Amino acid sequence: MSSEEPKKTKTALTNEQRKAIIKHKEKHPQISQTDLVDWVKQTIDLKVHQSTISCLIKNKDEIRKSLLAKRQKTVQYPVLKNILFEKSQNFAQLLNISDFKFSNGWLQKFKQRHGLKKITKHEEDALVDEEAVEIALPS
Repeated sequence: MSSEEPKKTKTALTNEQRKAIIKHKEKHPQISQTDLVDWVKQTIDLKVHQSTISCLIKNKDEIRKSLLAKRQKTVQYPVLKNILFEKSQNFAQLLNISDFKFSNGWLQKFKQRHGLKKITKHEEDALVDEEAVEIALPS
């Protein structure tokens, strides 16, 4: 049996948790992001990455605006959304892009330019060709 701890999955922050982190940072402006990560672990009992804290602090005005919206958008896969957002920020940094806005409009235009769209198959078309899947999957 291995003595390693089981790998923990990431958890998406709720709006209340985001507000609490931003508020704590504003009350304690000298606190480092690393110390803020520790504070989140102790107070909210969540493990967050330092880059998540950095994004929260950097985008606190936009986050506040979205939290004030009457209708909150729900995300079907919040963990995937957070990972994609963090990765996109990393790519922007690697490419020295500092003023890029990852907006819904940008995404829609990107999908249009590259011909990406959601396709829903119905009835017989929706059936999976199991033989093709077996051939495609590596052994």
